[in-house]
Amino acid sequence: MKKRVYLFQGDSITDCNRDRSQQDSLGDGYVSILQSRHPELKIINRGISGDRVNELLERWQIDALNLKPSVISIYIGINDVWHHHEWGKPYAIESFVEMYQQLIDQIKKQDPSTTICLISPFVLKIGHYKDVWQKDIDDIIEAVKTLSKRNKTLYLSLSDLFKLANQTYSAEDLTWDGVHPKPLGHELIASAIEKVLKI
Repeated sequence: MKKRVYLFQGDSITDCNRDRSQQDSLGDGYVSILQSRHPELKIINRGISGDRVNELLERWQIDALNLKPSVISIYIGINDVWHHHEWGKPYAIESFVEMYQQLIDQIKKQDPSTTICLISPFVLKIGHYKDVWQKDIDDIIEAVKTLSKRNKTLYLSLSDLFKLANQTYSAEDLTWDGVHPKPLGHELIASAIEKVLKI
């Protein structure tokens, strides 16, 4: 029996130092943890550090549709805010939603049976974080939640996950810089994904 293909898409938090010259490289983060816990599964990592939703859309055919995933997890959004405020890259919530919907539409058009999981981003108030980010981060979290409801996908709020974890652990325990998880943070993400995907 052919293995179900689990594809994890996103930015640096998914990428997590994977060797892009090696198709099977999973990086050092939550995707690698999931594979180690579930060797029976075919897991693919196609996260790319620095990606925003528009860049994800540009490579969607090659890095998503062509792989014909049975299950796809999409985790994008923090760079749309970060790069806008830090380097002036274009950002508007309406454009973010429109492009994100295109990602979903293309997957559904190719194979309506594909399981889709949307993961909303998080940030903790250390390191790179600036107060000016907060409204845009909140908008993106709400937008991803709404997209999930509208498209009847699975959904995981990392904002909720890390707020809860932050009651037990410090932001420094969980992340390097407020954005990128430490090993503990990646373990928490992997466990949350297991519950959502029921693996």
